[in-house]
Amino acid sequence: MRLIGPRPLLQIIGERAVTTWMAVEGHQAVTRPKELHRIPGASDVGLDDKREYIAPAVDKLAEYFIVPLIR
Repeated sequence: MRLIGPRPLLQIIGERAVTTWMAVEGHQAVTRPKELHRIPGASDVGLDDKREYIAPAVDKLAEYFIVPLIR
């Protein structure tokens, strides 16, 4: 993970995901800029196929990629 920085990193995780600890551990190892975005109520599988979790993830991706382009 240290090799990723200084490139921007966005991690989107479900707050109930079994693998959350890995994302947090990796996030701490990365240099800036970085962002860890949690989707409330989502698990690992929920982010794959549940609209109520996919929509907020897609919204965050759009914000992350589009907003800097229009500045």
